Amino acid sequence: MALFAAGGPCAALMYGAALPLNLLRWAPGLTLHRASRVDIAGTGAFLAQADGDAAGCVPLSITDAAAPLRIVVA
Repeated sequence: MALFAAGGPCAALMYGAALPLNLLRWAPGLTLHRASRVDIAGTGAFLAQADGDAAGCVPLSITDAAAPLRIVVA
């Protein structure tokens, strides 16, 4: 899980530029955590995204897959 301390367009550009260069782990304001389950609580209908796709609304629970996922690329 990655937590980004900075927000806004400039921070998004910096984090986005660091990702393909494999420099994200050294980006300022970023902390990485290992977790098998993440619960996101809140009130209201905040939308969640996973890799740019709709992933539900808050409250949200994210868990590890039981086994590796098989991915087919056509």
